[in-house]
Amino acid sequence: MDEGVSAPRTGVCLLAEIRSAPGGRSVGVSCLVLDHAERAKALRRSKACGLVCSRELSRSMRVVFFCNLLPGKMGAFERLVAGIGRQLKKEGHELRLVFAGEPIPAVAKMFSQEGLNWHVIAGWGGFHGEVRPWRFCVPAVRFLRKYPADVAFVHFGNEIPSLVTALLARIMCLKKTVWVWVQHQQIRDPSMFTNKLSRIRLLSFVFDHLVAVYDGGR
Repeated sequence: MDEGVSAPRTGVCLLAEIRSAPGGRSVGVSCLVLDHAERAKALRRSKACGLVCSRELSRSMRVVFFCNLLPGKMGAFERLVAGIGRQLKKEGHELRLVFAGEPIPAVAKMFSQEGLNWHVIAGWGGFHGEVRPWRFCVPAVRFLRKYPADVAFVHFGNEIPSLVTALLARIMCLKKTVWVWVQHQQIRDPSMFTNKLSRIRLLSFVFDHLVAVYDGGR
């Protein structure tokens, strides 16, 4: 994704930047949800940024990770997700995973050992690089109607279909869900045009929080 935005709407009340700790262990995605010492700071920072935190961080939450990913290998992201699920479970939260395809047996075993539930949106992506972004919308809304969530993260998604999905969910689902966009690719510095209009800028009007895994595109 190559569109720019000068001042992304960043959310600090539910998660922080994804960063790497010594030894290559990824931390930070769930630290503000899980780390008691950081909760008060997160609330103060969210209020200072003009963000409204709709629920106490100490409350048990239902979290959904929508990932346009086929877990076809035992990679760093799969291990990170398992680790986040483990920490969330310790804190009394629930994490459900929604992928574009079934995980391979080794990954499925790892998720099962951590007590994670996963679901599949058929046709969302393919092992040969096929991407069908509009296959996401209706199944995702149906999923949230069946499994109401406090927080929904979108990883490796497409902006406009995700925007439509969030709007439909707010209309059709009884439970209000906080939507978080996780930007895994670098956003190019904005031009005069993309400073005012871009897909990520449009997304920011609907999603509650935006998190980037890099330091750029400010």
